[in-house]
Amino acid sequence: MRNDWQVGLNVWKHFIVDLNNVVFDKLTNLNESDIIMKLENILKKNWFNVLWNKFHFFWWIESFTWIYLLSESHFSIHTWPELWYVSIDLFCCNFSDDYENNMDISINEVIEFLFNKDISISKKIINR
Repeated sequence: MRNDWQVGLNVWKHFIVDLNNVVFDKLTNLNESDIIMKLENILKKNWFNVLWNKFHFFWWIESFTWIYLLSESHFSIHTWPELWYVSIDLFCCNFSDDYENNMDISINEVIEFLFNKDISISKKIINR
């Protein structure tokens, strides 16, 4: 429950990103440790503090889920190659407006690193 001073502040930012028409061939040239290092570097350079990460590969459909626990909240990537679809979720509990810009930059860099350029991107920002 929010305190009286928090009501109406919209201090929490929630980015929800849907990627469609994703071709996953770019990922075949990357190994897990390279991806971990690159994603953590992207998050850290944009002021996020990585506390923990977990990667799970669904081998029977060649799909993965990646979750980062951040001191600011969380970042996740869920893939559905059979549907050519990816969902990215970044939630940030920080009072600074700079974080909204850093969230957008982080997501764009992750997309550029992991996926092909000819994709449909839909971003939704929710103030909480």
